[in-house]
Amino acid sequence: MKSILFLAVMCVMLAGCVKHALPAGNADYVFDERKNMGESDSIVLSDIVESTQLVLLETNKNCLISHLSGAWLMNDKILIADNRSENIFLFDSLGSYVTTIGKYGSGPGEYSTLWYVDFDAESERIFILDALQQKIISFLSSGQFIGEVKFKIGCQVKSFCYAGDDQFFIQPSPQPGQNISPLLLIDKNGGIVRSFFEENAIYTSSSFRNGSFKRYKNTIRFFPSYFSKIYSFDGNDLSEWIEIVPEFSVDLDLLERLQAKQGRGELDDQGLPFSASNEYTGMWGIQNYLETDRMINFFYKSSNKLLFVFVDKFTGQVKKAKIVDDLFAGQTTINVCDSGPEYLLYELKFPDI
Repeated sequence: MKSILFLAVMCVMLAGCVKHALPAGNADYVFDERKNMGESDSIVLSDIVESTQLVLLETNKNCLISHLSGAWLMNDKILIADNRSENIFLFDSLGSYVTTIGKYGSGPGEYSTLWYVDFDAESERIFILDALQQKIISFLSSGQFIGEVKFKIGCQVKSFCYAGDDQFFIQPSPQPGQNISPLLLIDKNGGIVRSFFEENAIYTSSSFRNGSFKRYKNTIRFFPSYFSKIYSFDGNDLSEWIEIVPEFSVDLDLLERLQAKQGRGELDDQGLPFSASNEYTGMWGIQNYLETDRMINFFYKSSNKLLFVFVDKFTGQVKKAKIVDDLFAGQTTINVCDSGPEYLLYELKFPDI
C-alpha cells in the first residue's frame, strides 16, 4: 500500500497574552500526580492554534516510506527516518523529495543500525548514531558524508544528542556490575570530556537507561526512563529542572534484579509479584516532550496512567490536562507520529515572543 505522509504545521495565537519576564536561570517546577488525580483541565487546540498547513510528501521509487520512526523540521527542510527500510529521507518545505541521507552498511559513512538521528540547524549537519558500530556519522543536508566520531565505552549506547562545539552527549546502557557513567559528553575524537551522575550510586544502576534528549534553543533537556525528573544542560552544568512526584516510588534495586533474571531467561513478566510487575511494566516516565517560549508539555506514564502535563513558563503553573482537538477529527496527540496507511505528523510552530 502506498504510504502518504502529511505534515501538519500549527501556528499558535498569542494575541492578548501579557508579556512577562521569564524566571532567571533554570526554574524549578514540581508536579505532584498524587493530588487531584480525578480532575483534569481541557485544552482545546483550536483556542491556541491560529492556522494549520498540510504538506503532502512526495512518494516515488527513491523515497517510499514503509514506517515513520522519526520526523523533524530542520529550518525549511523535513527530515524523515524509516527504520524498517533503514533509510533517512530529506524533503523541502513543499514536500518535494530532495535526497537520501547515508545508506545501510558497515563501511565509512554507512550505518548498521538506524536508532537515533539528530541535527545541527545552524550548520545543517545531520548526525546518525550507529549503536552497534559505536560511531556517530555526520552528513551535510546535501547528503554529502563529512566524517565519523568513533567511540568505545564497553556497553551498548541507547541515545545521543549533539551538544554543540563538535561534542555529543551519549547515554550508555551498562549491564549490572559495569562501572560506566550513564551519561557522557564526548569530543570529535570520541574521547570522554565529562561524565555525569557518578556521584550518585542510584543513577549507575542498569535501570537508568533509554533516556531521551530534547533541544530548546541553546539548552538541552535530558529525561531518563524510570526517573521522574527532567534535567537541563546549559553551558557546563547539568541541573534538575522539573520534578514529578509519582503516585508510587519505583524500587530500583528490585527492578535491577528482575531485569538481570529476565536477561538470563529465568523470569518473565507474568511471573512477577503484582506490585513489582506494576512498577516494572507501568513506570516509563516522560514521553513526547515539547517546549516553546510559552509552555512545556509532555506525556507522563506512571502506574499504567497516562497524564498530559502542561507547564506555563510565564506563571510557573503546573497542571495535568486533557487535550481536546477539534481540528483533526478526534486525533488527540501532539508532536507524535502515527503509523498506518497514512502518516500524520503534528508539529507545533510558535512565533517568537
